[in-house]
Amino acid sequence: MKKTNIDIAQIEHFLAQQGSFCLIDWLLKENYLSYSHYEAWRYGKEVLLDHNLSIDDKEINKIIKETKNACKQLNLSSQQQDYYTWSSSKNNKLTISRQQTINTELGIQWLRPQDLPQLDLFMDNTEVITENRILDALGGRQFESAQKALSQLTELNPNQKKLGEYQDLINYGLYISNNPTVEKTTLSEELAGLENEVSPLAHTILKHNARDYLAFAWRRLSNSLENQTFNQQQPKLHQSYMLMQIPDWQGVLSSLADDKQLFTTAVLLHRLALAYEATKCDNEALLIWCLLMEMDRVYCERIIEEQPTPLINPLWQDFWETDDEEYDGEYLGFFPAFIFTKIPGLIHHLGNFPTLQQPATLAVIEAIKIHQQQGDEVPIRKKMQDISPALLKLFINR
Repeated sequence: MKKTNIDIAQIEHFLAQQGSFCLIDWLLKENYLSYSHYEAWRYGKEVLLDHNLSIDDKEINKIIKETKNACKQLNLSSQQQDYYTWSSSKNNKLTISRQQTINTELGIQWLRPQDLPQLDLFMDNTEVITENRILDALGGRQFESAQKALSQLTELNPNQKKLGEYQDLINYGLYISNNPTVEKTTLSEELAGLENEVSPLAHTILKHNARDYLAFAWRRLSNSLENQTFNQQQPKLHQSYMLMQIPDWQGVLSSLADDKQLFTTAVLLHRLALAYEATKCDNEALLIWCLLMEMDRVYCERIIEEQPTPLINPLWQDFWETDDEEYDGEYLGFFPAFIFTKIPGLIHHLGNFPTLQQPATLAVIEAIKIHQQQGDEVPIRKKMQDISPALLKLFINR
């Protein structure tokens, strides 16, 4: 497990995106807590949240300390945030941890002082409180409660600007609650509506509550696509795509594991690489990138350029810095070989996936094995030279 750390830049990103920062949100984003486990906890199926963290108490206490220091430097204010079950029948308070410090600190919400709710004792704050109830109910998937709160808000202020938008989000929530299964004939239409209309509106109106509101909708589409094979003509209509939007990366891995088209389809391999990286399985992720480059160089180059990830982007940039000759398609094909020169330990994970086929990659793998065994490297270096002088240069300059 890689060492965890949190810094001011990460906290500022959360503040910019959703107006507040909470360590539970950070743990979810960094996948130290899977959304499936969080969801089960919110539904009251898990007693404690911290039992499902992939880091130990020592690491948790370290990030708590780092968070408090960073938030102090940013002059943020804190307020305790309680969590309750997502149930209309019984709204019970949830426990994060039996350890008091962890239970308290993971639930703290950090805000800029100007963003703190201003509850003036000399003013009637009923409208603010009612609006917050709507937001919490929508995030908690309690759409009937949200409807009641909206009716109260309408009576308090019929000219409130967000009334229509709140109603749209409530109507959609009630619709998907009452229609848990999506017919195959309407999947494309439902996906388009969620992506193009509901999701932008939820992010604008709900802020940090948007994630849990939208995850309910994405899970519904995912469940409706269970066991459906991948269609190249409709690449988004696959369970893996829906789960990526939550994101539920463990779910993505599970949905791809049994797909017979996985190692013959570039789109699915890309999703697998992203899921491995998100779940901190870097060796597996890099090997999938190698397989993807062998399968479709053009597609692989395009997605790395358009959607760089923290794992692959530094290697990609370093790779092209080694190219002192004019770019050509052959050199692009040496990227998997370059990855092995930089991370030779990858050879110990080769048995987990289909065999790589590119001669340049295989030559570098063989050279690494010979080097580790202190064998004669002259023949394999000659072989690399025959394939391409640029390939031999990559290996020598590793």
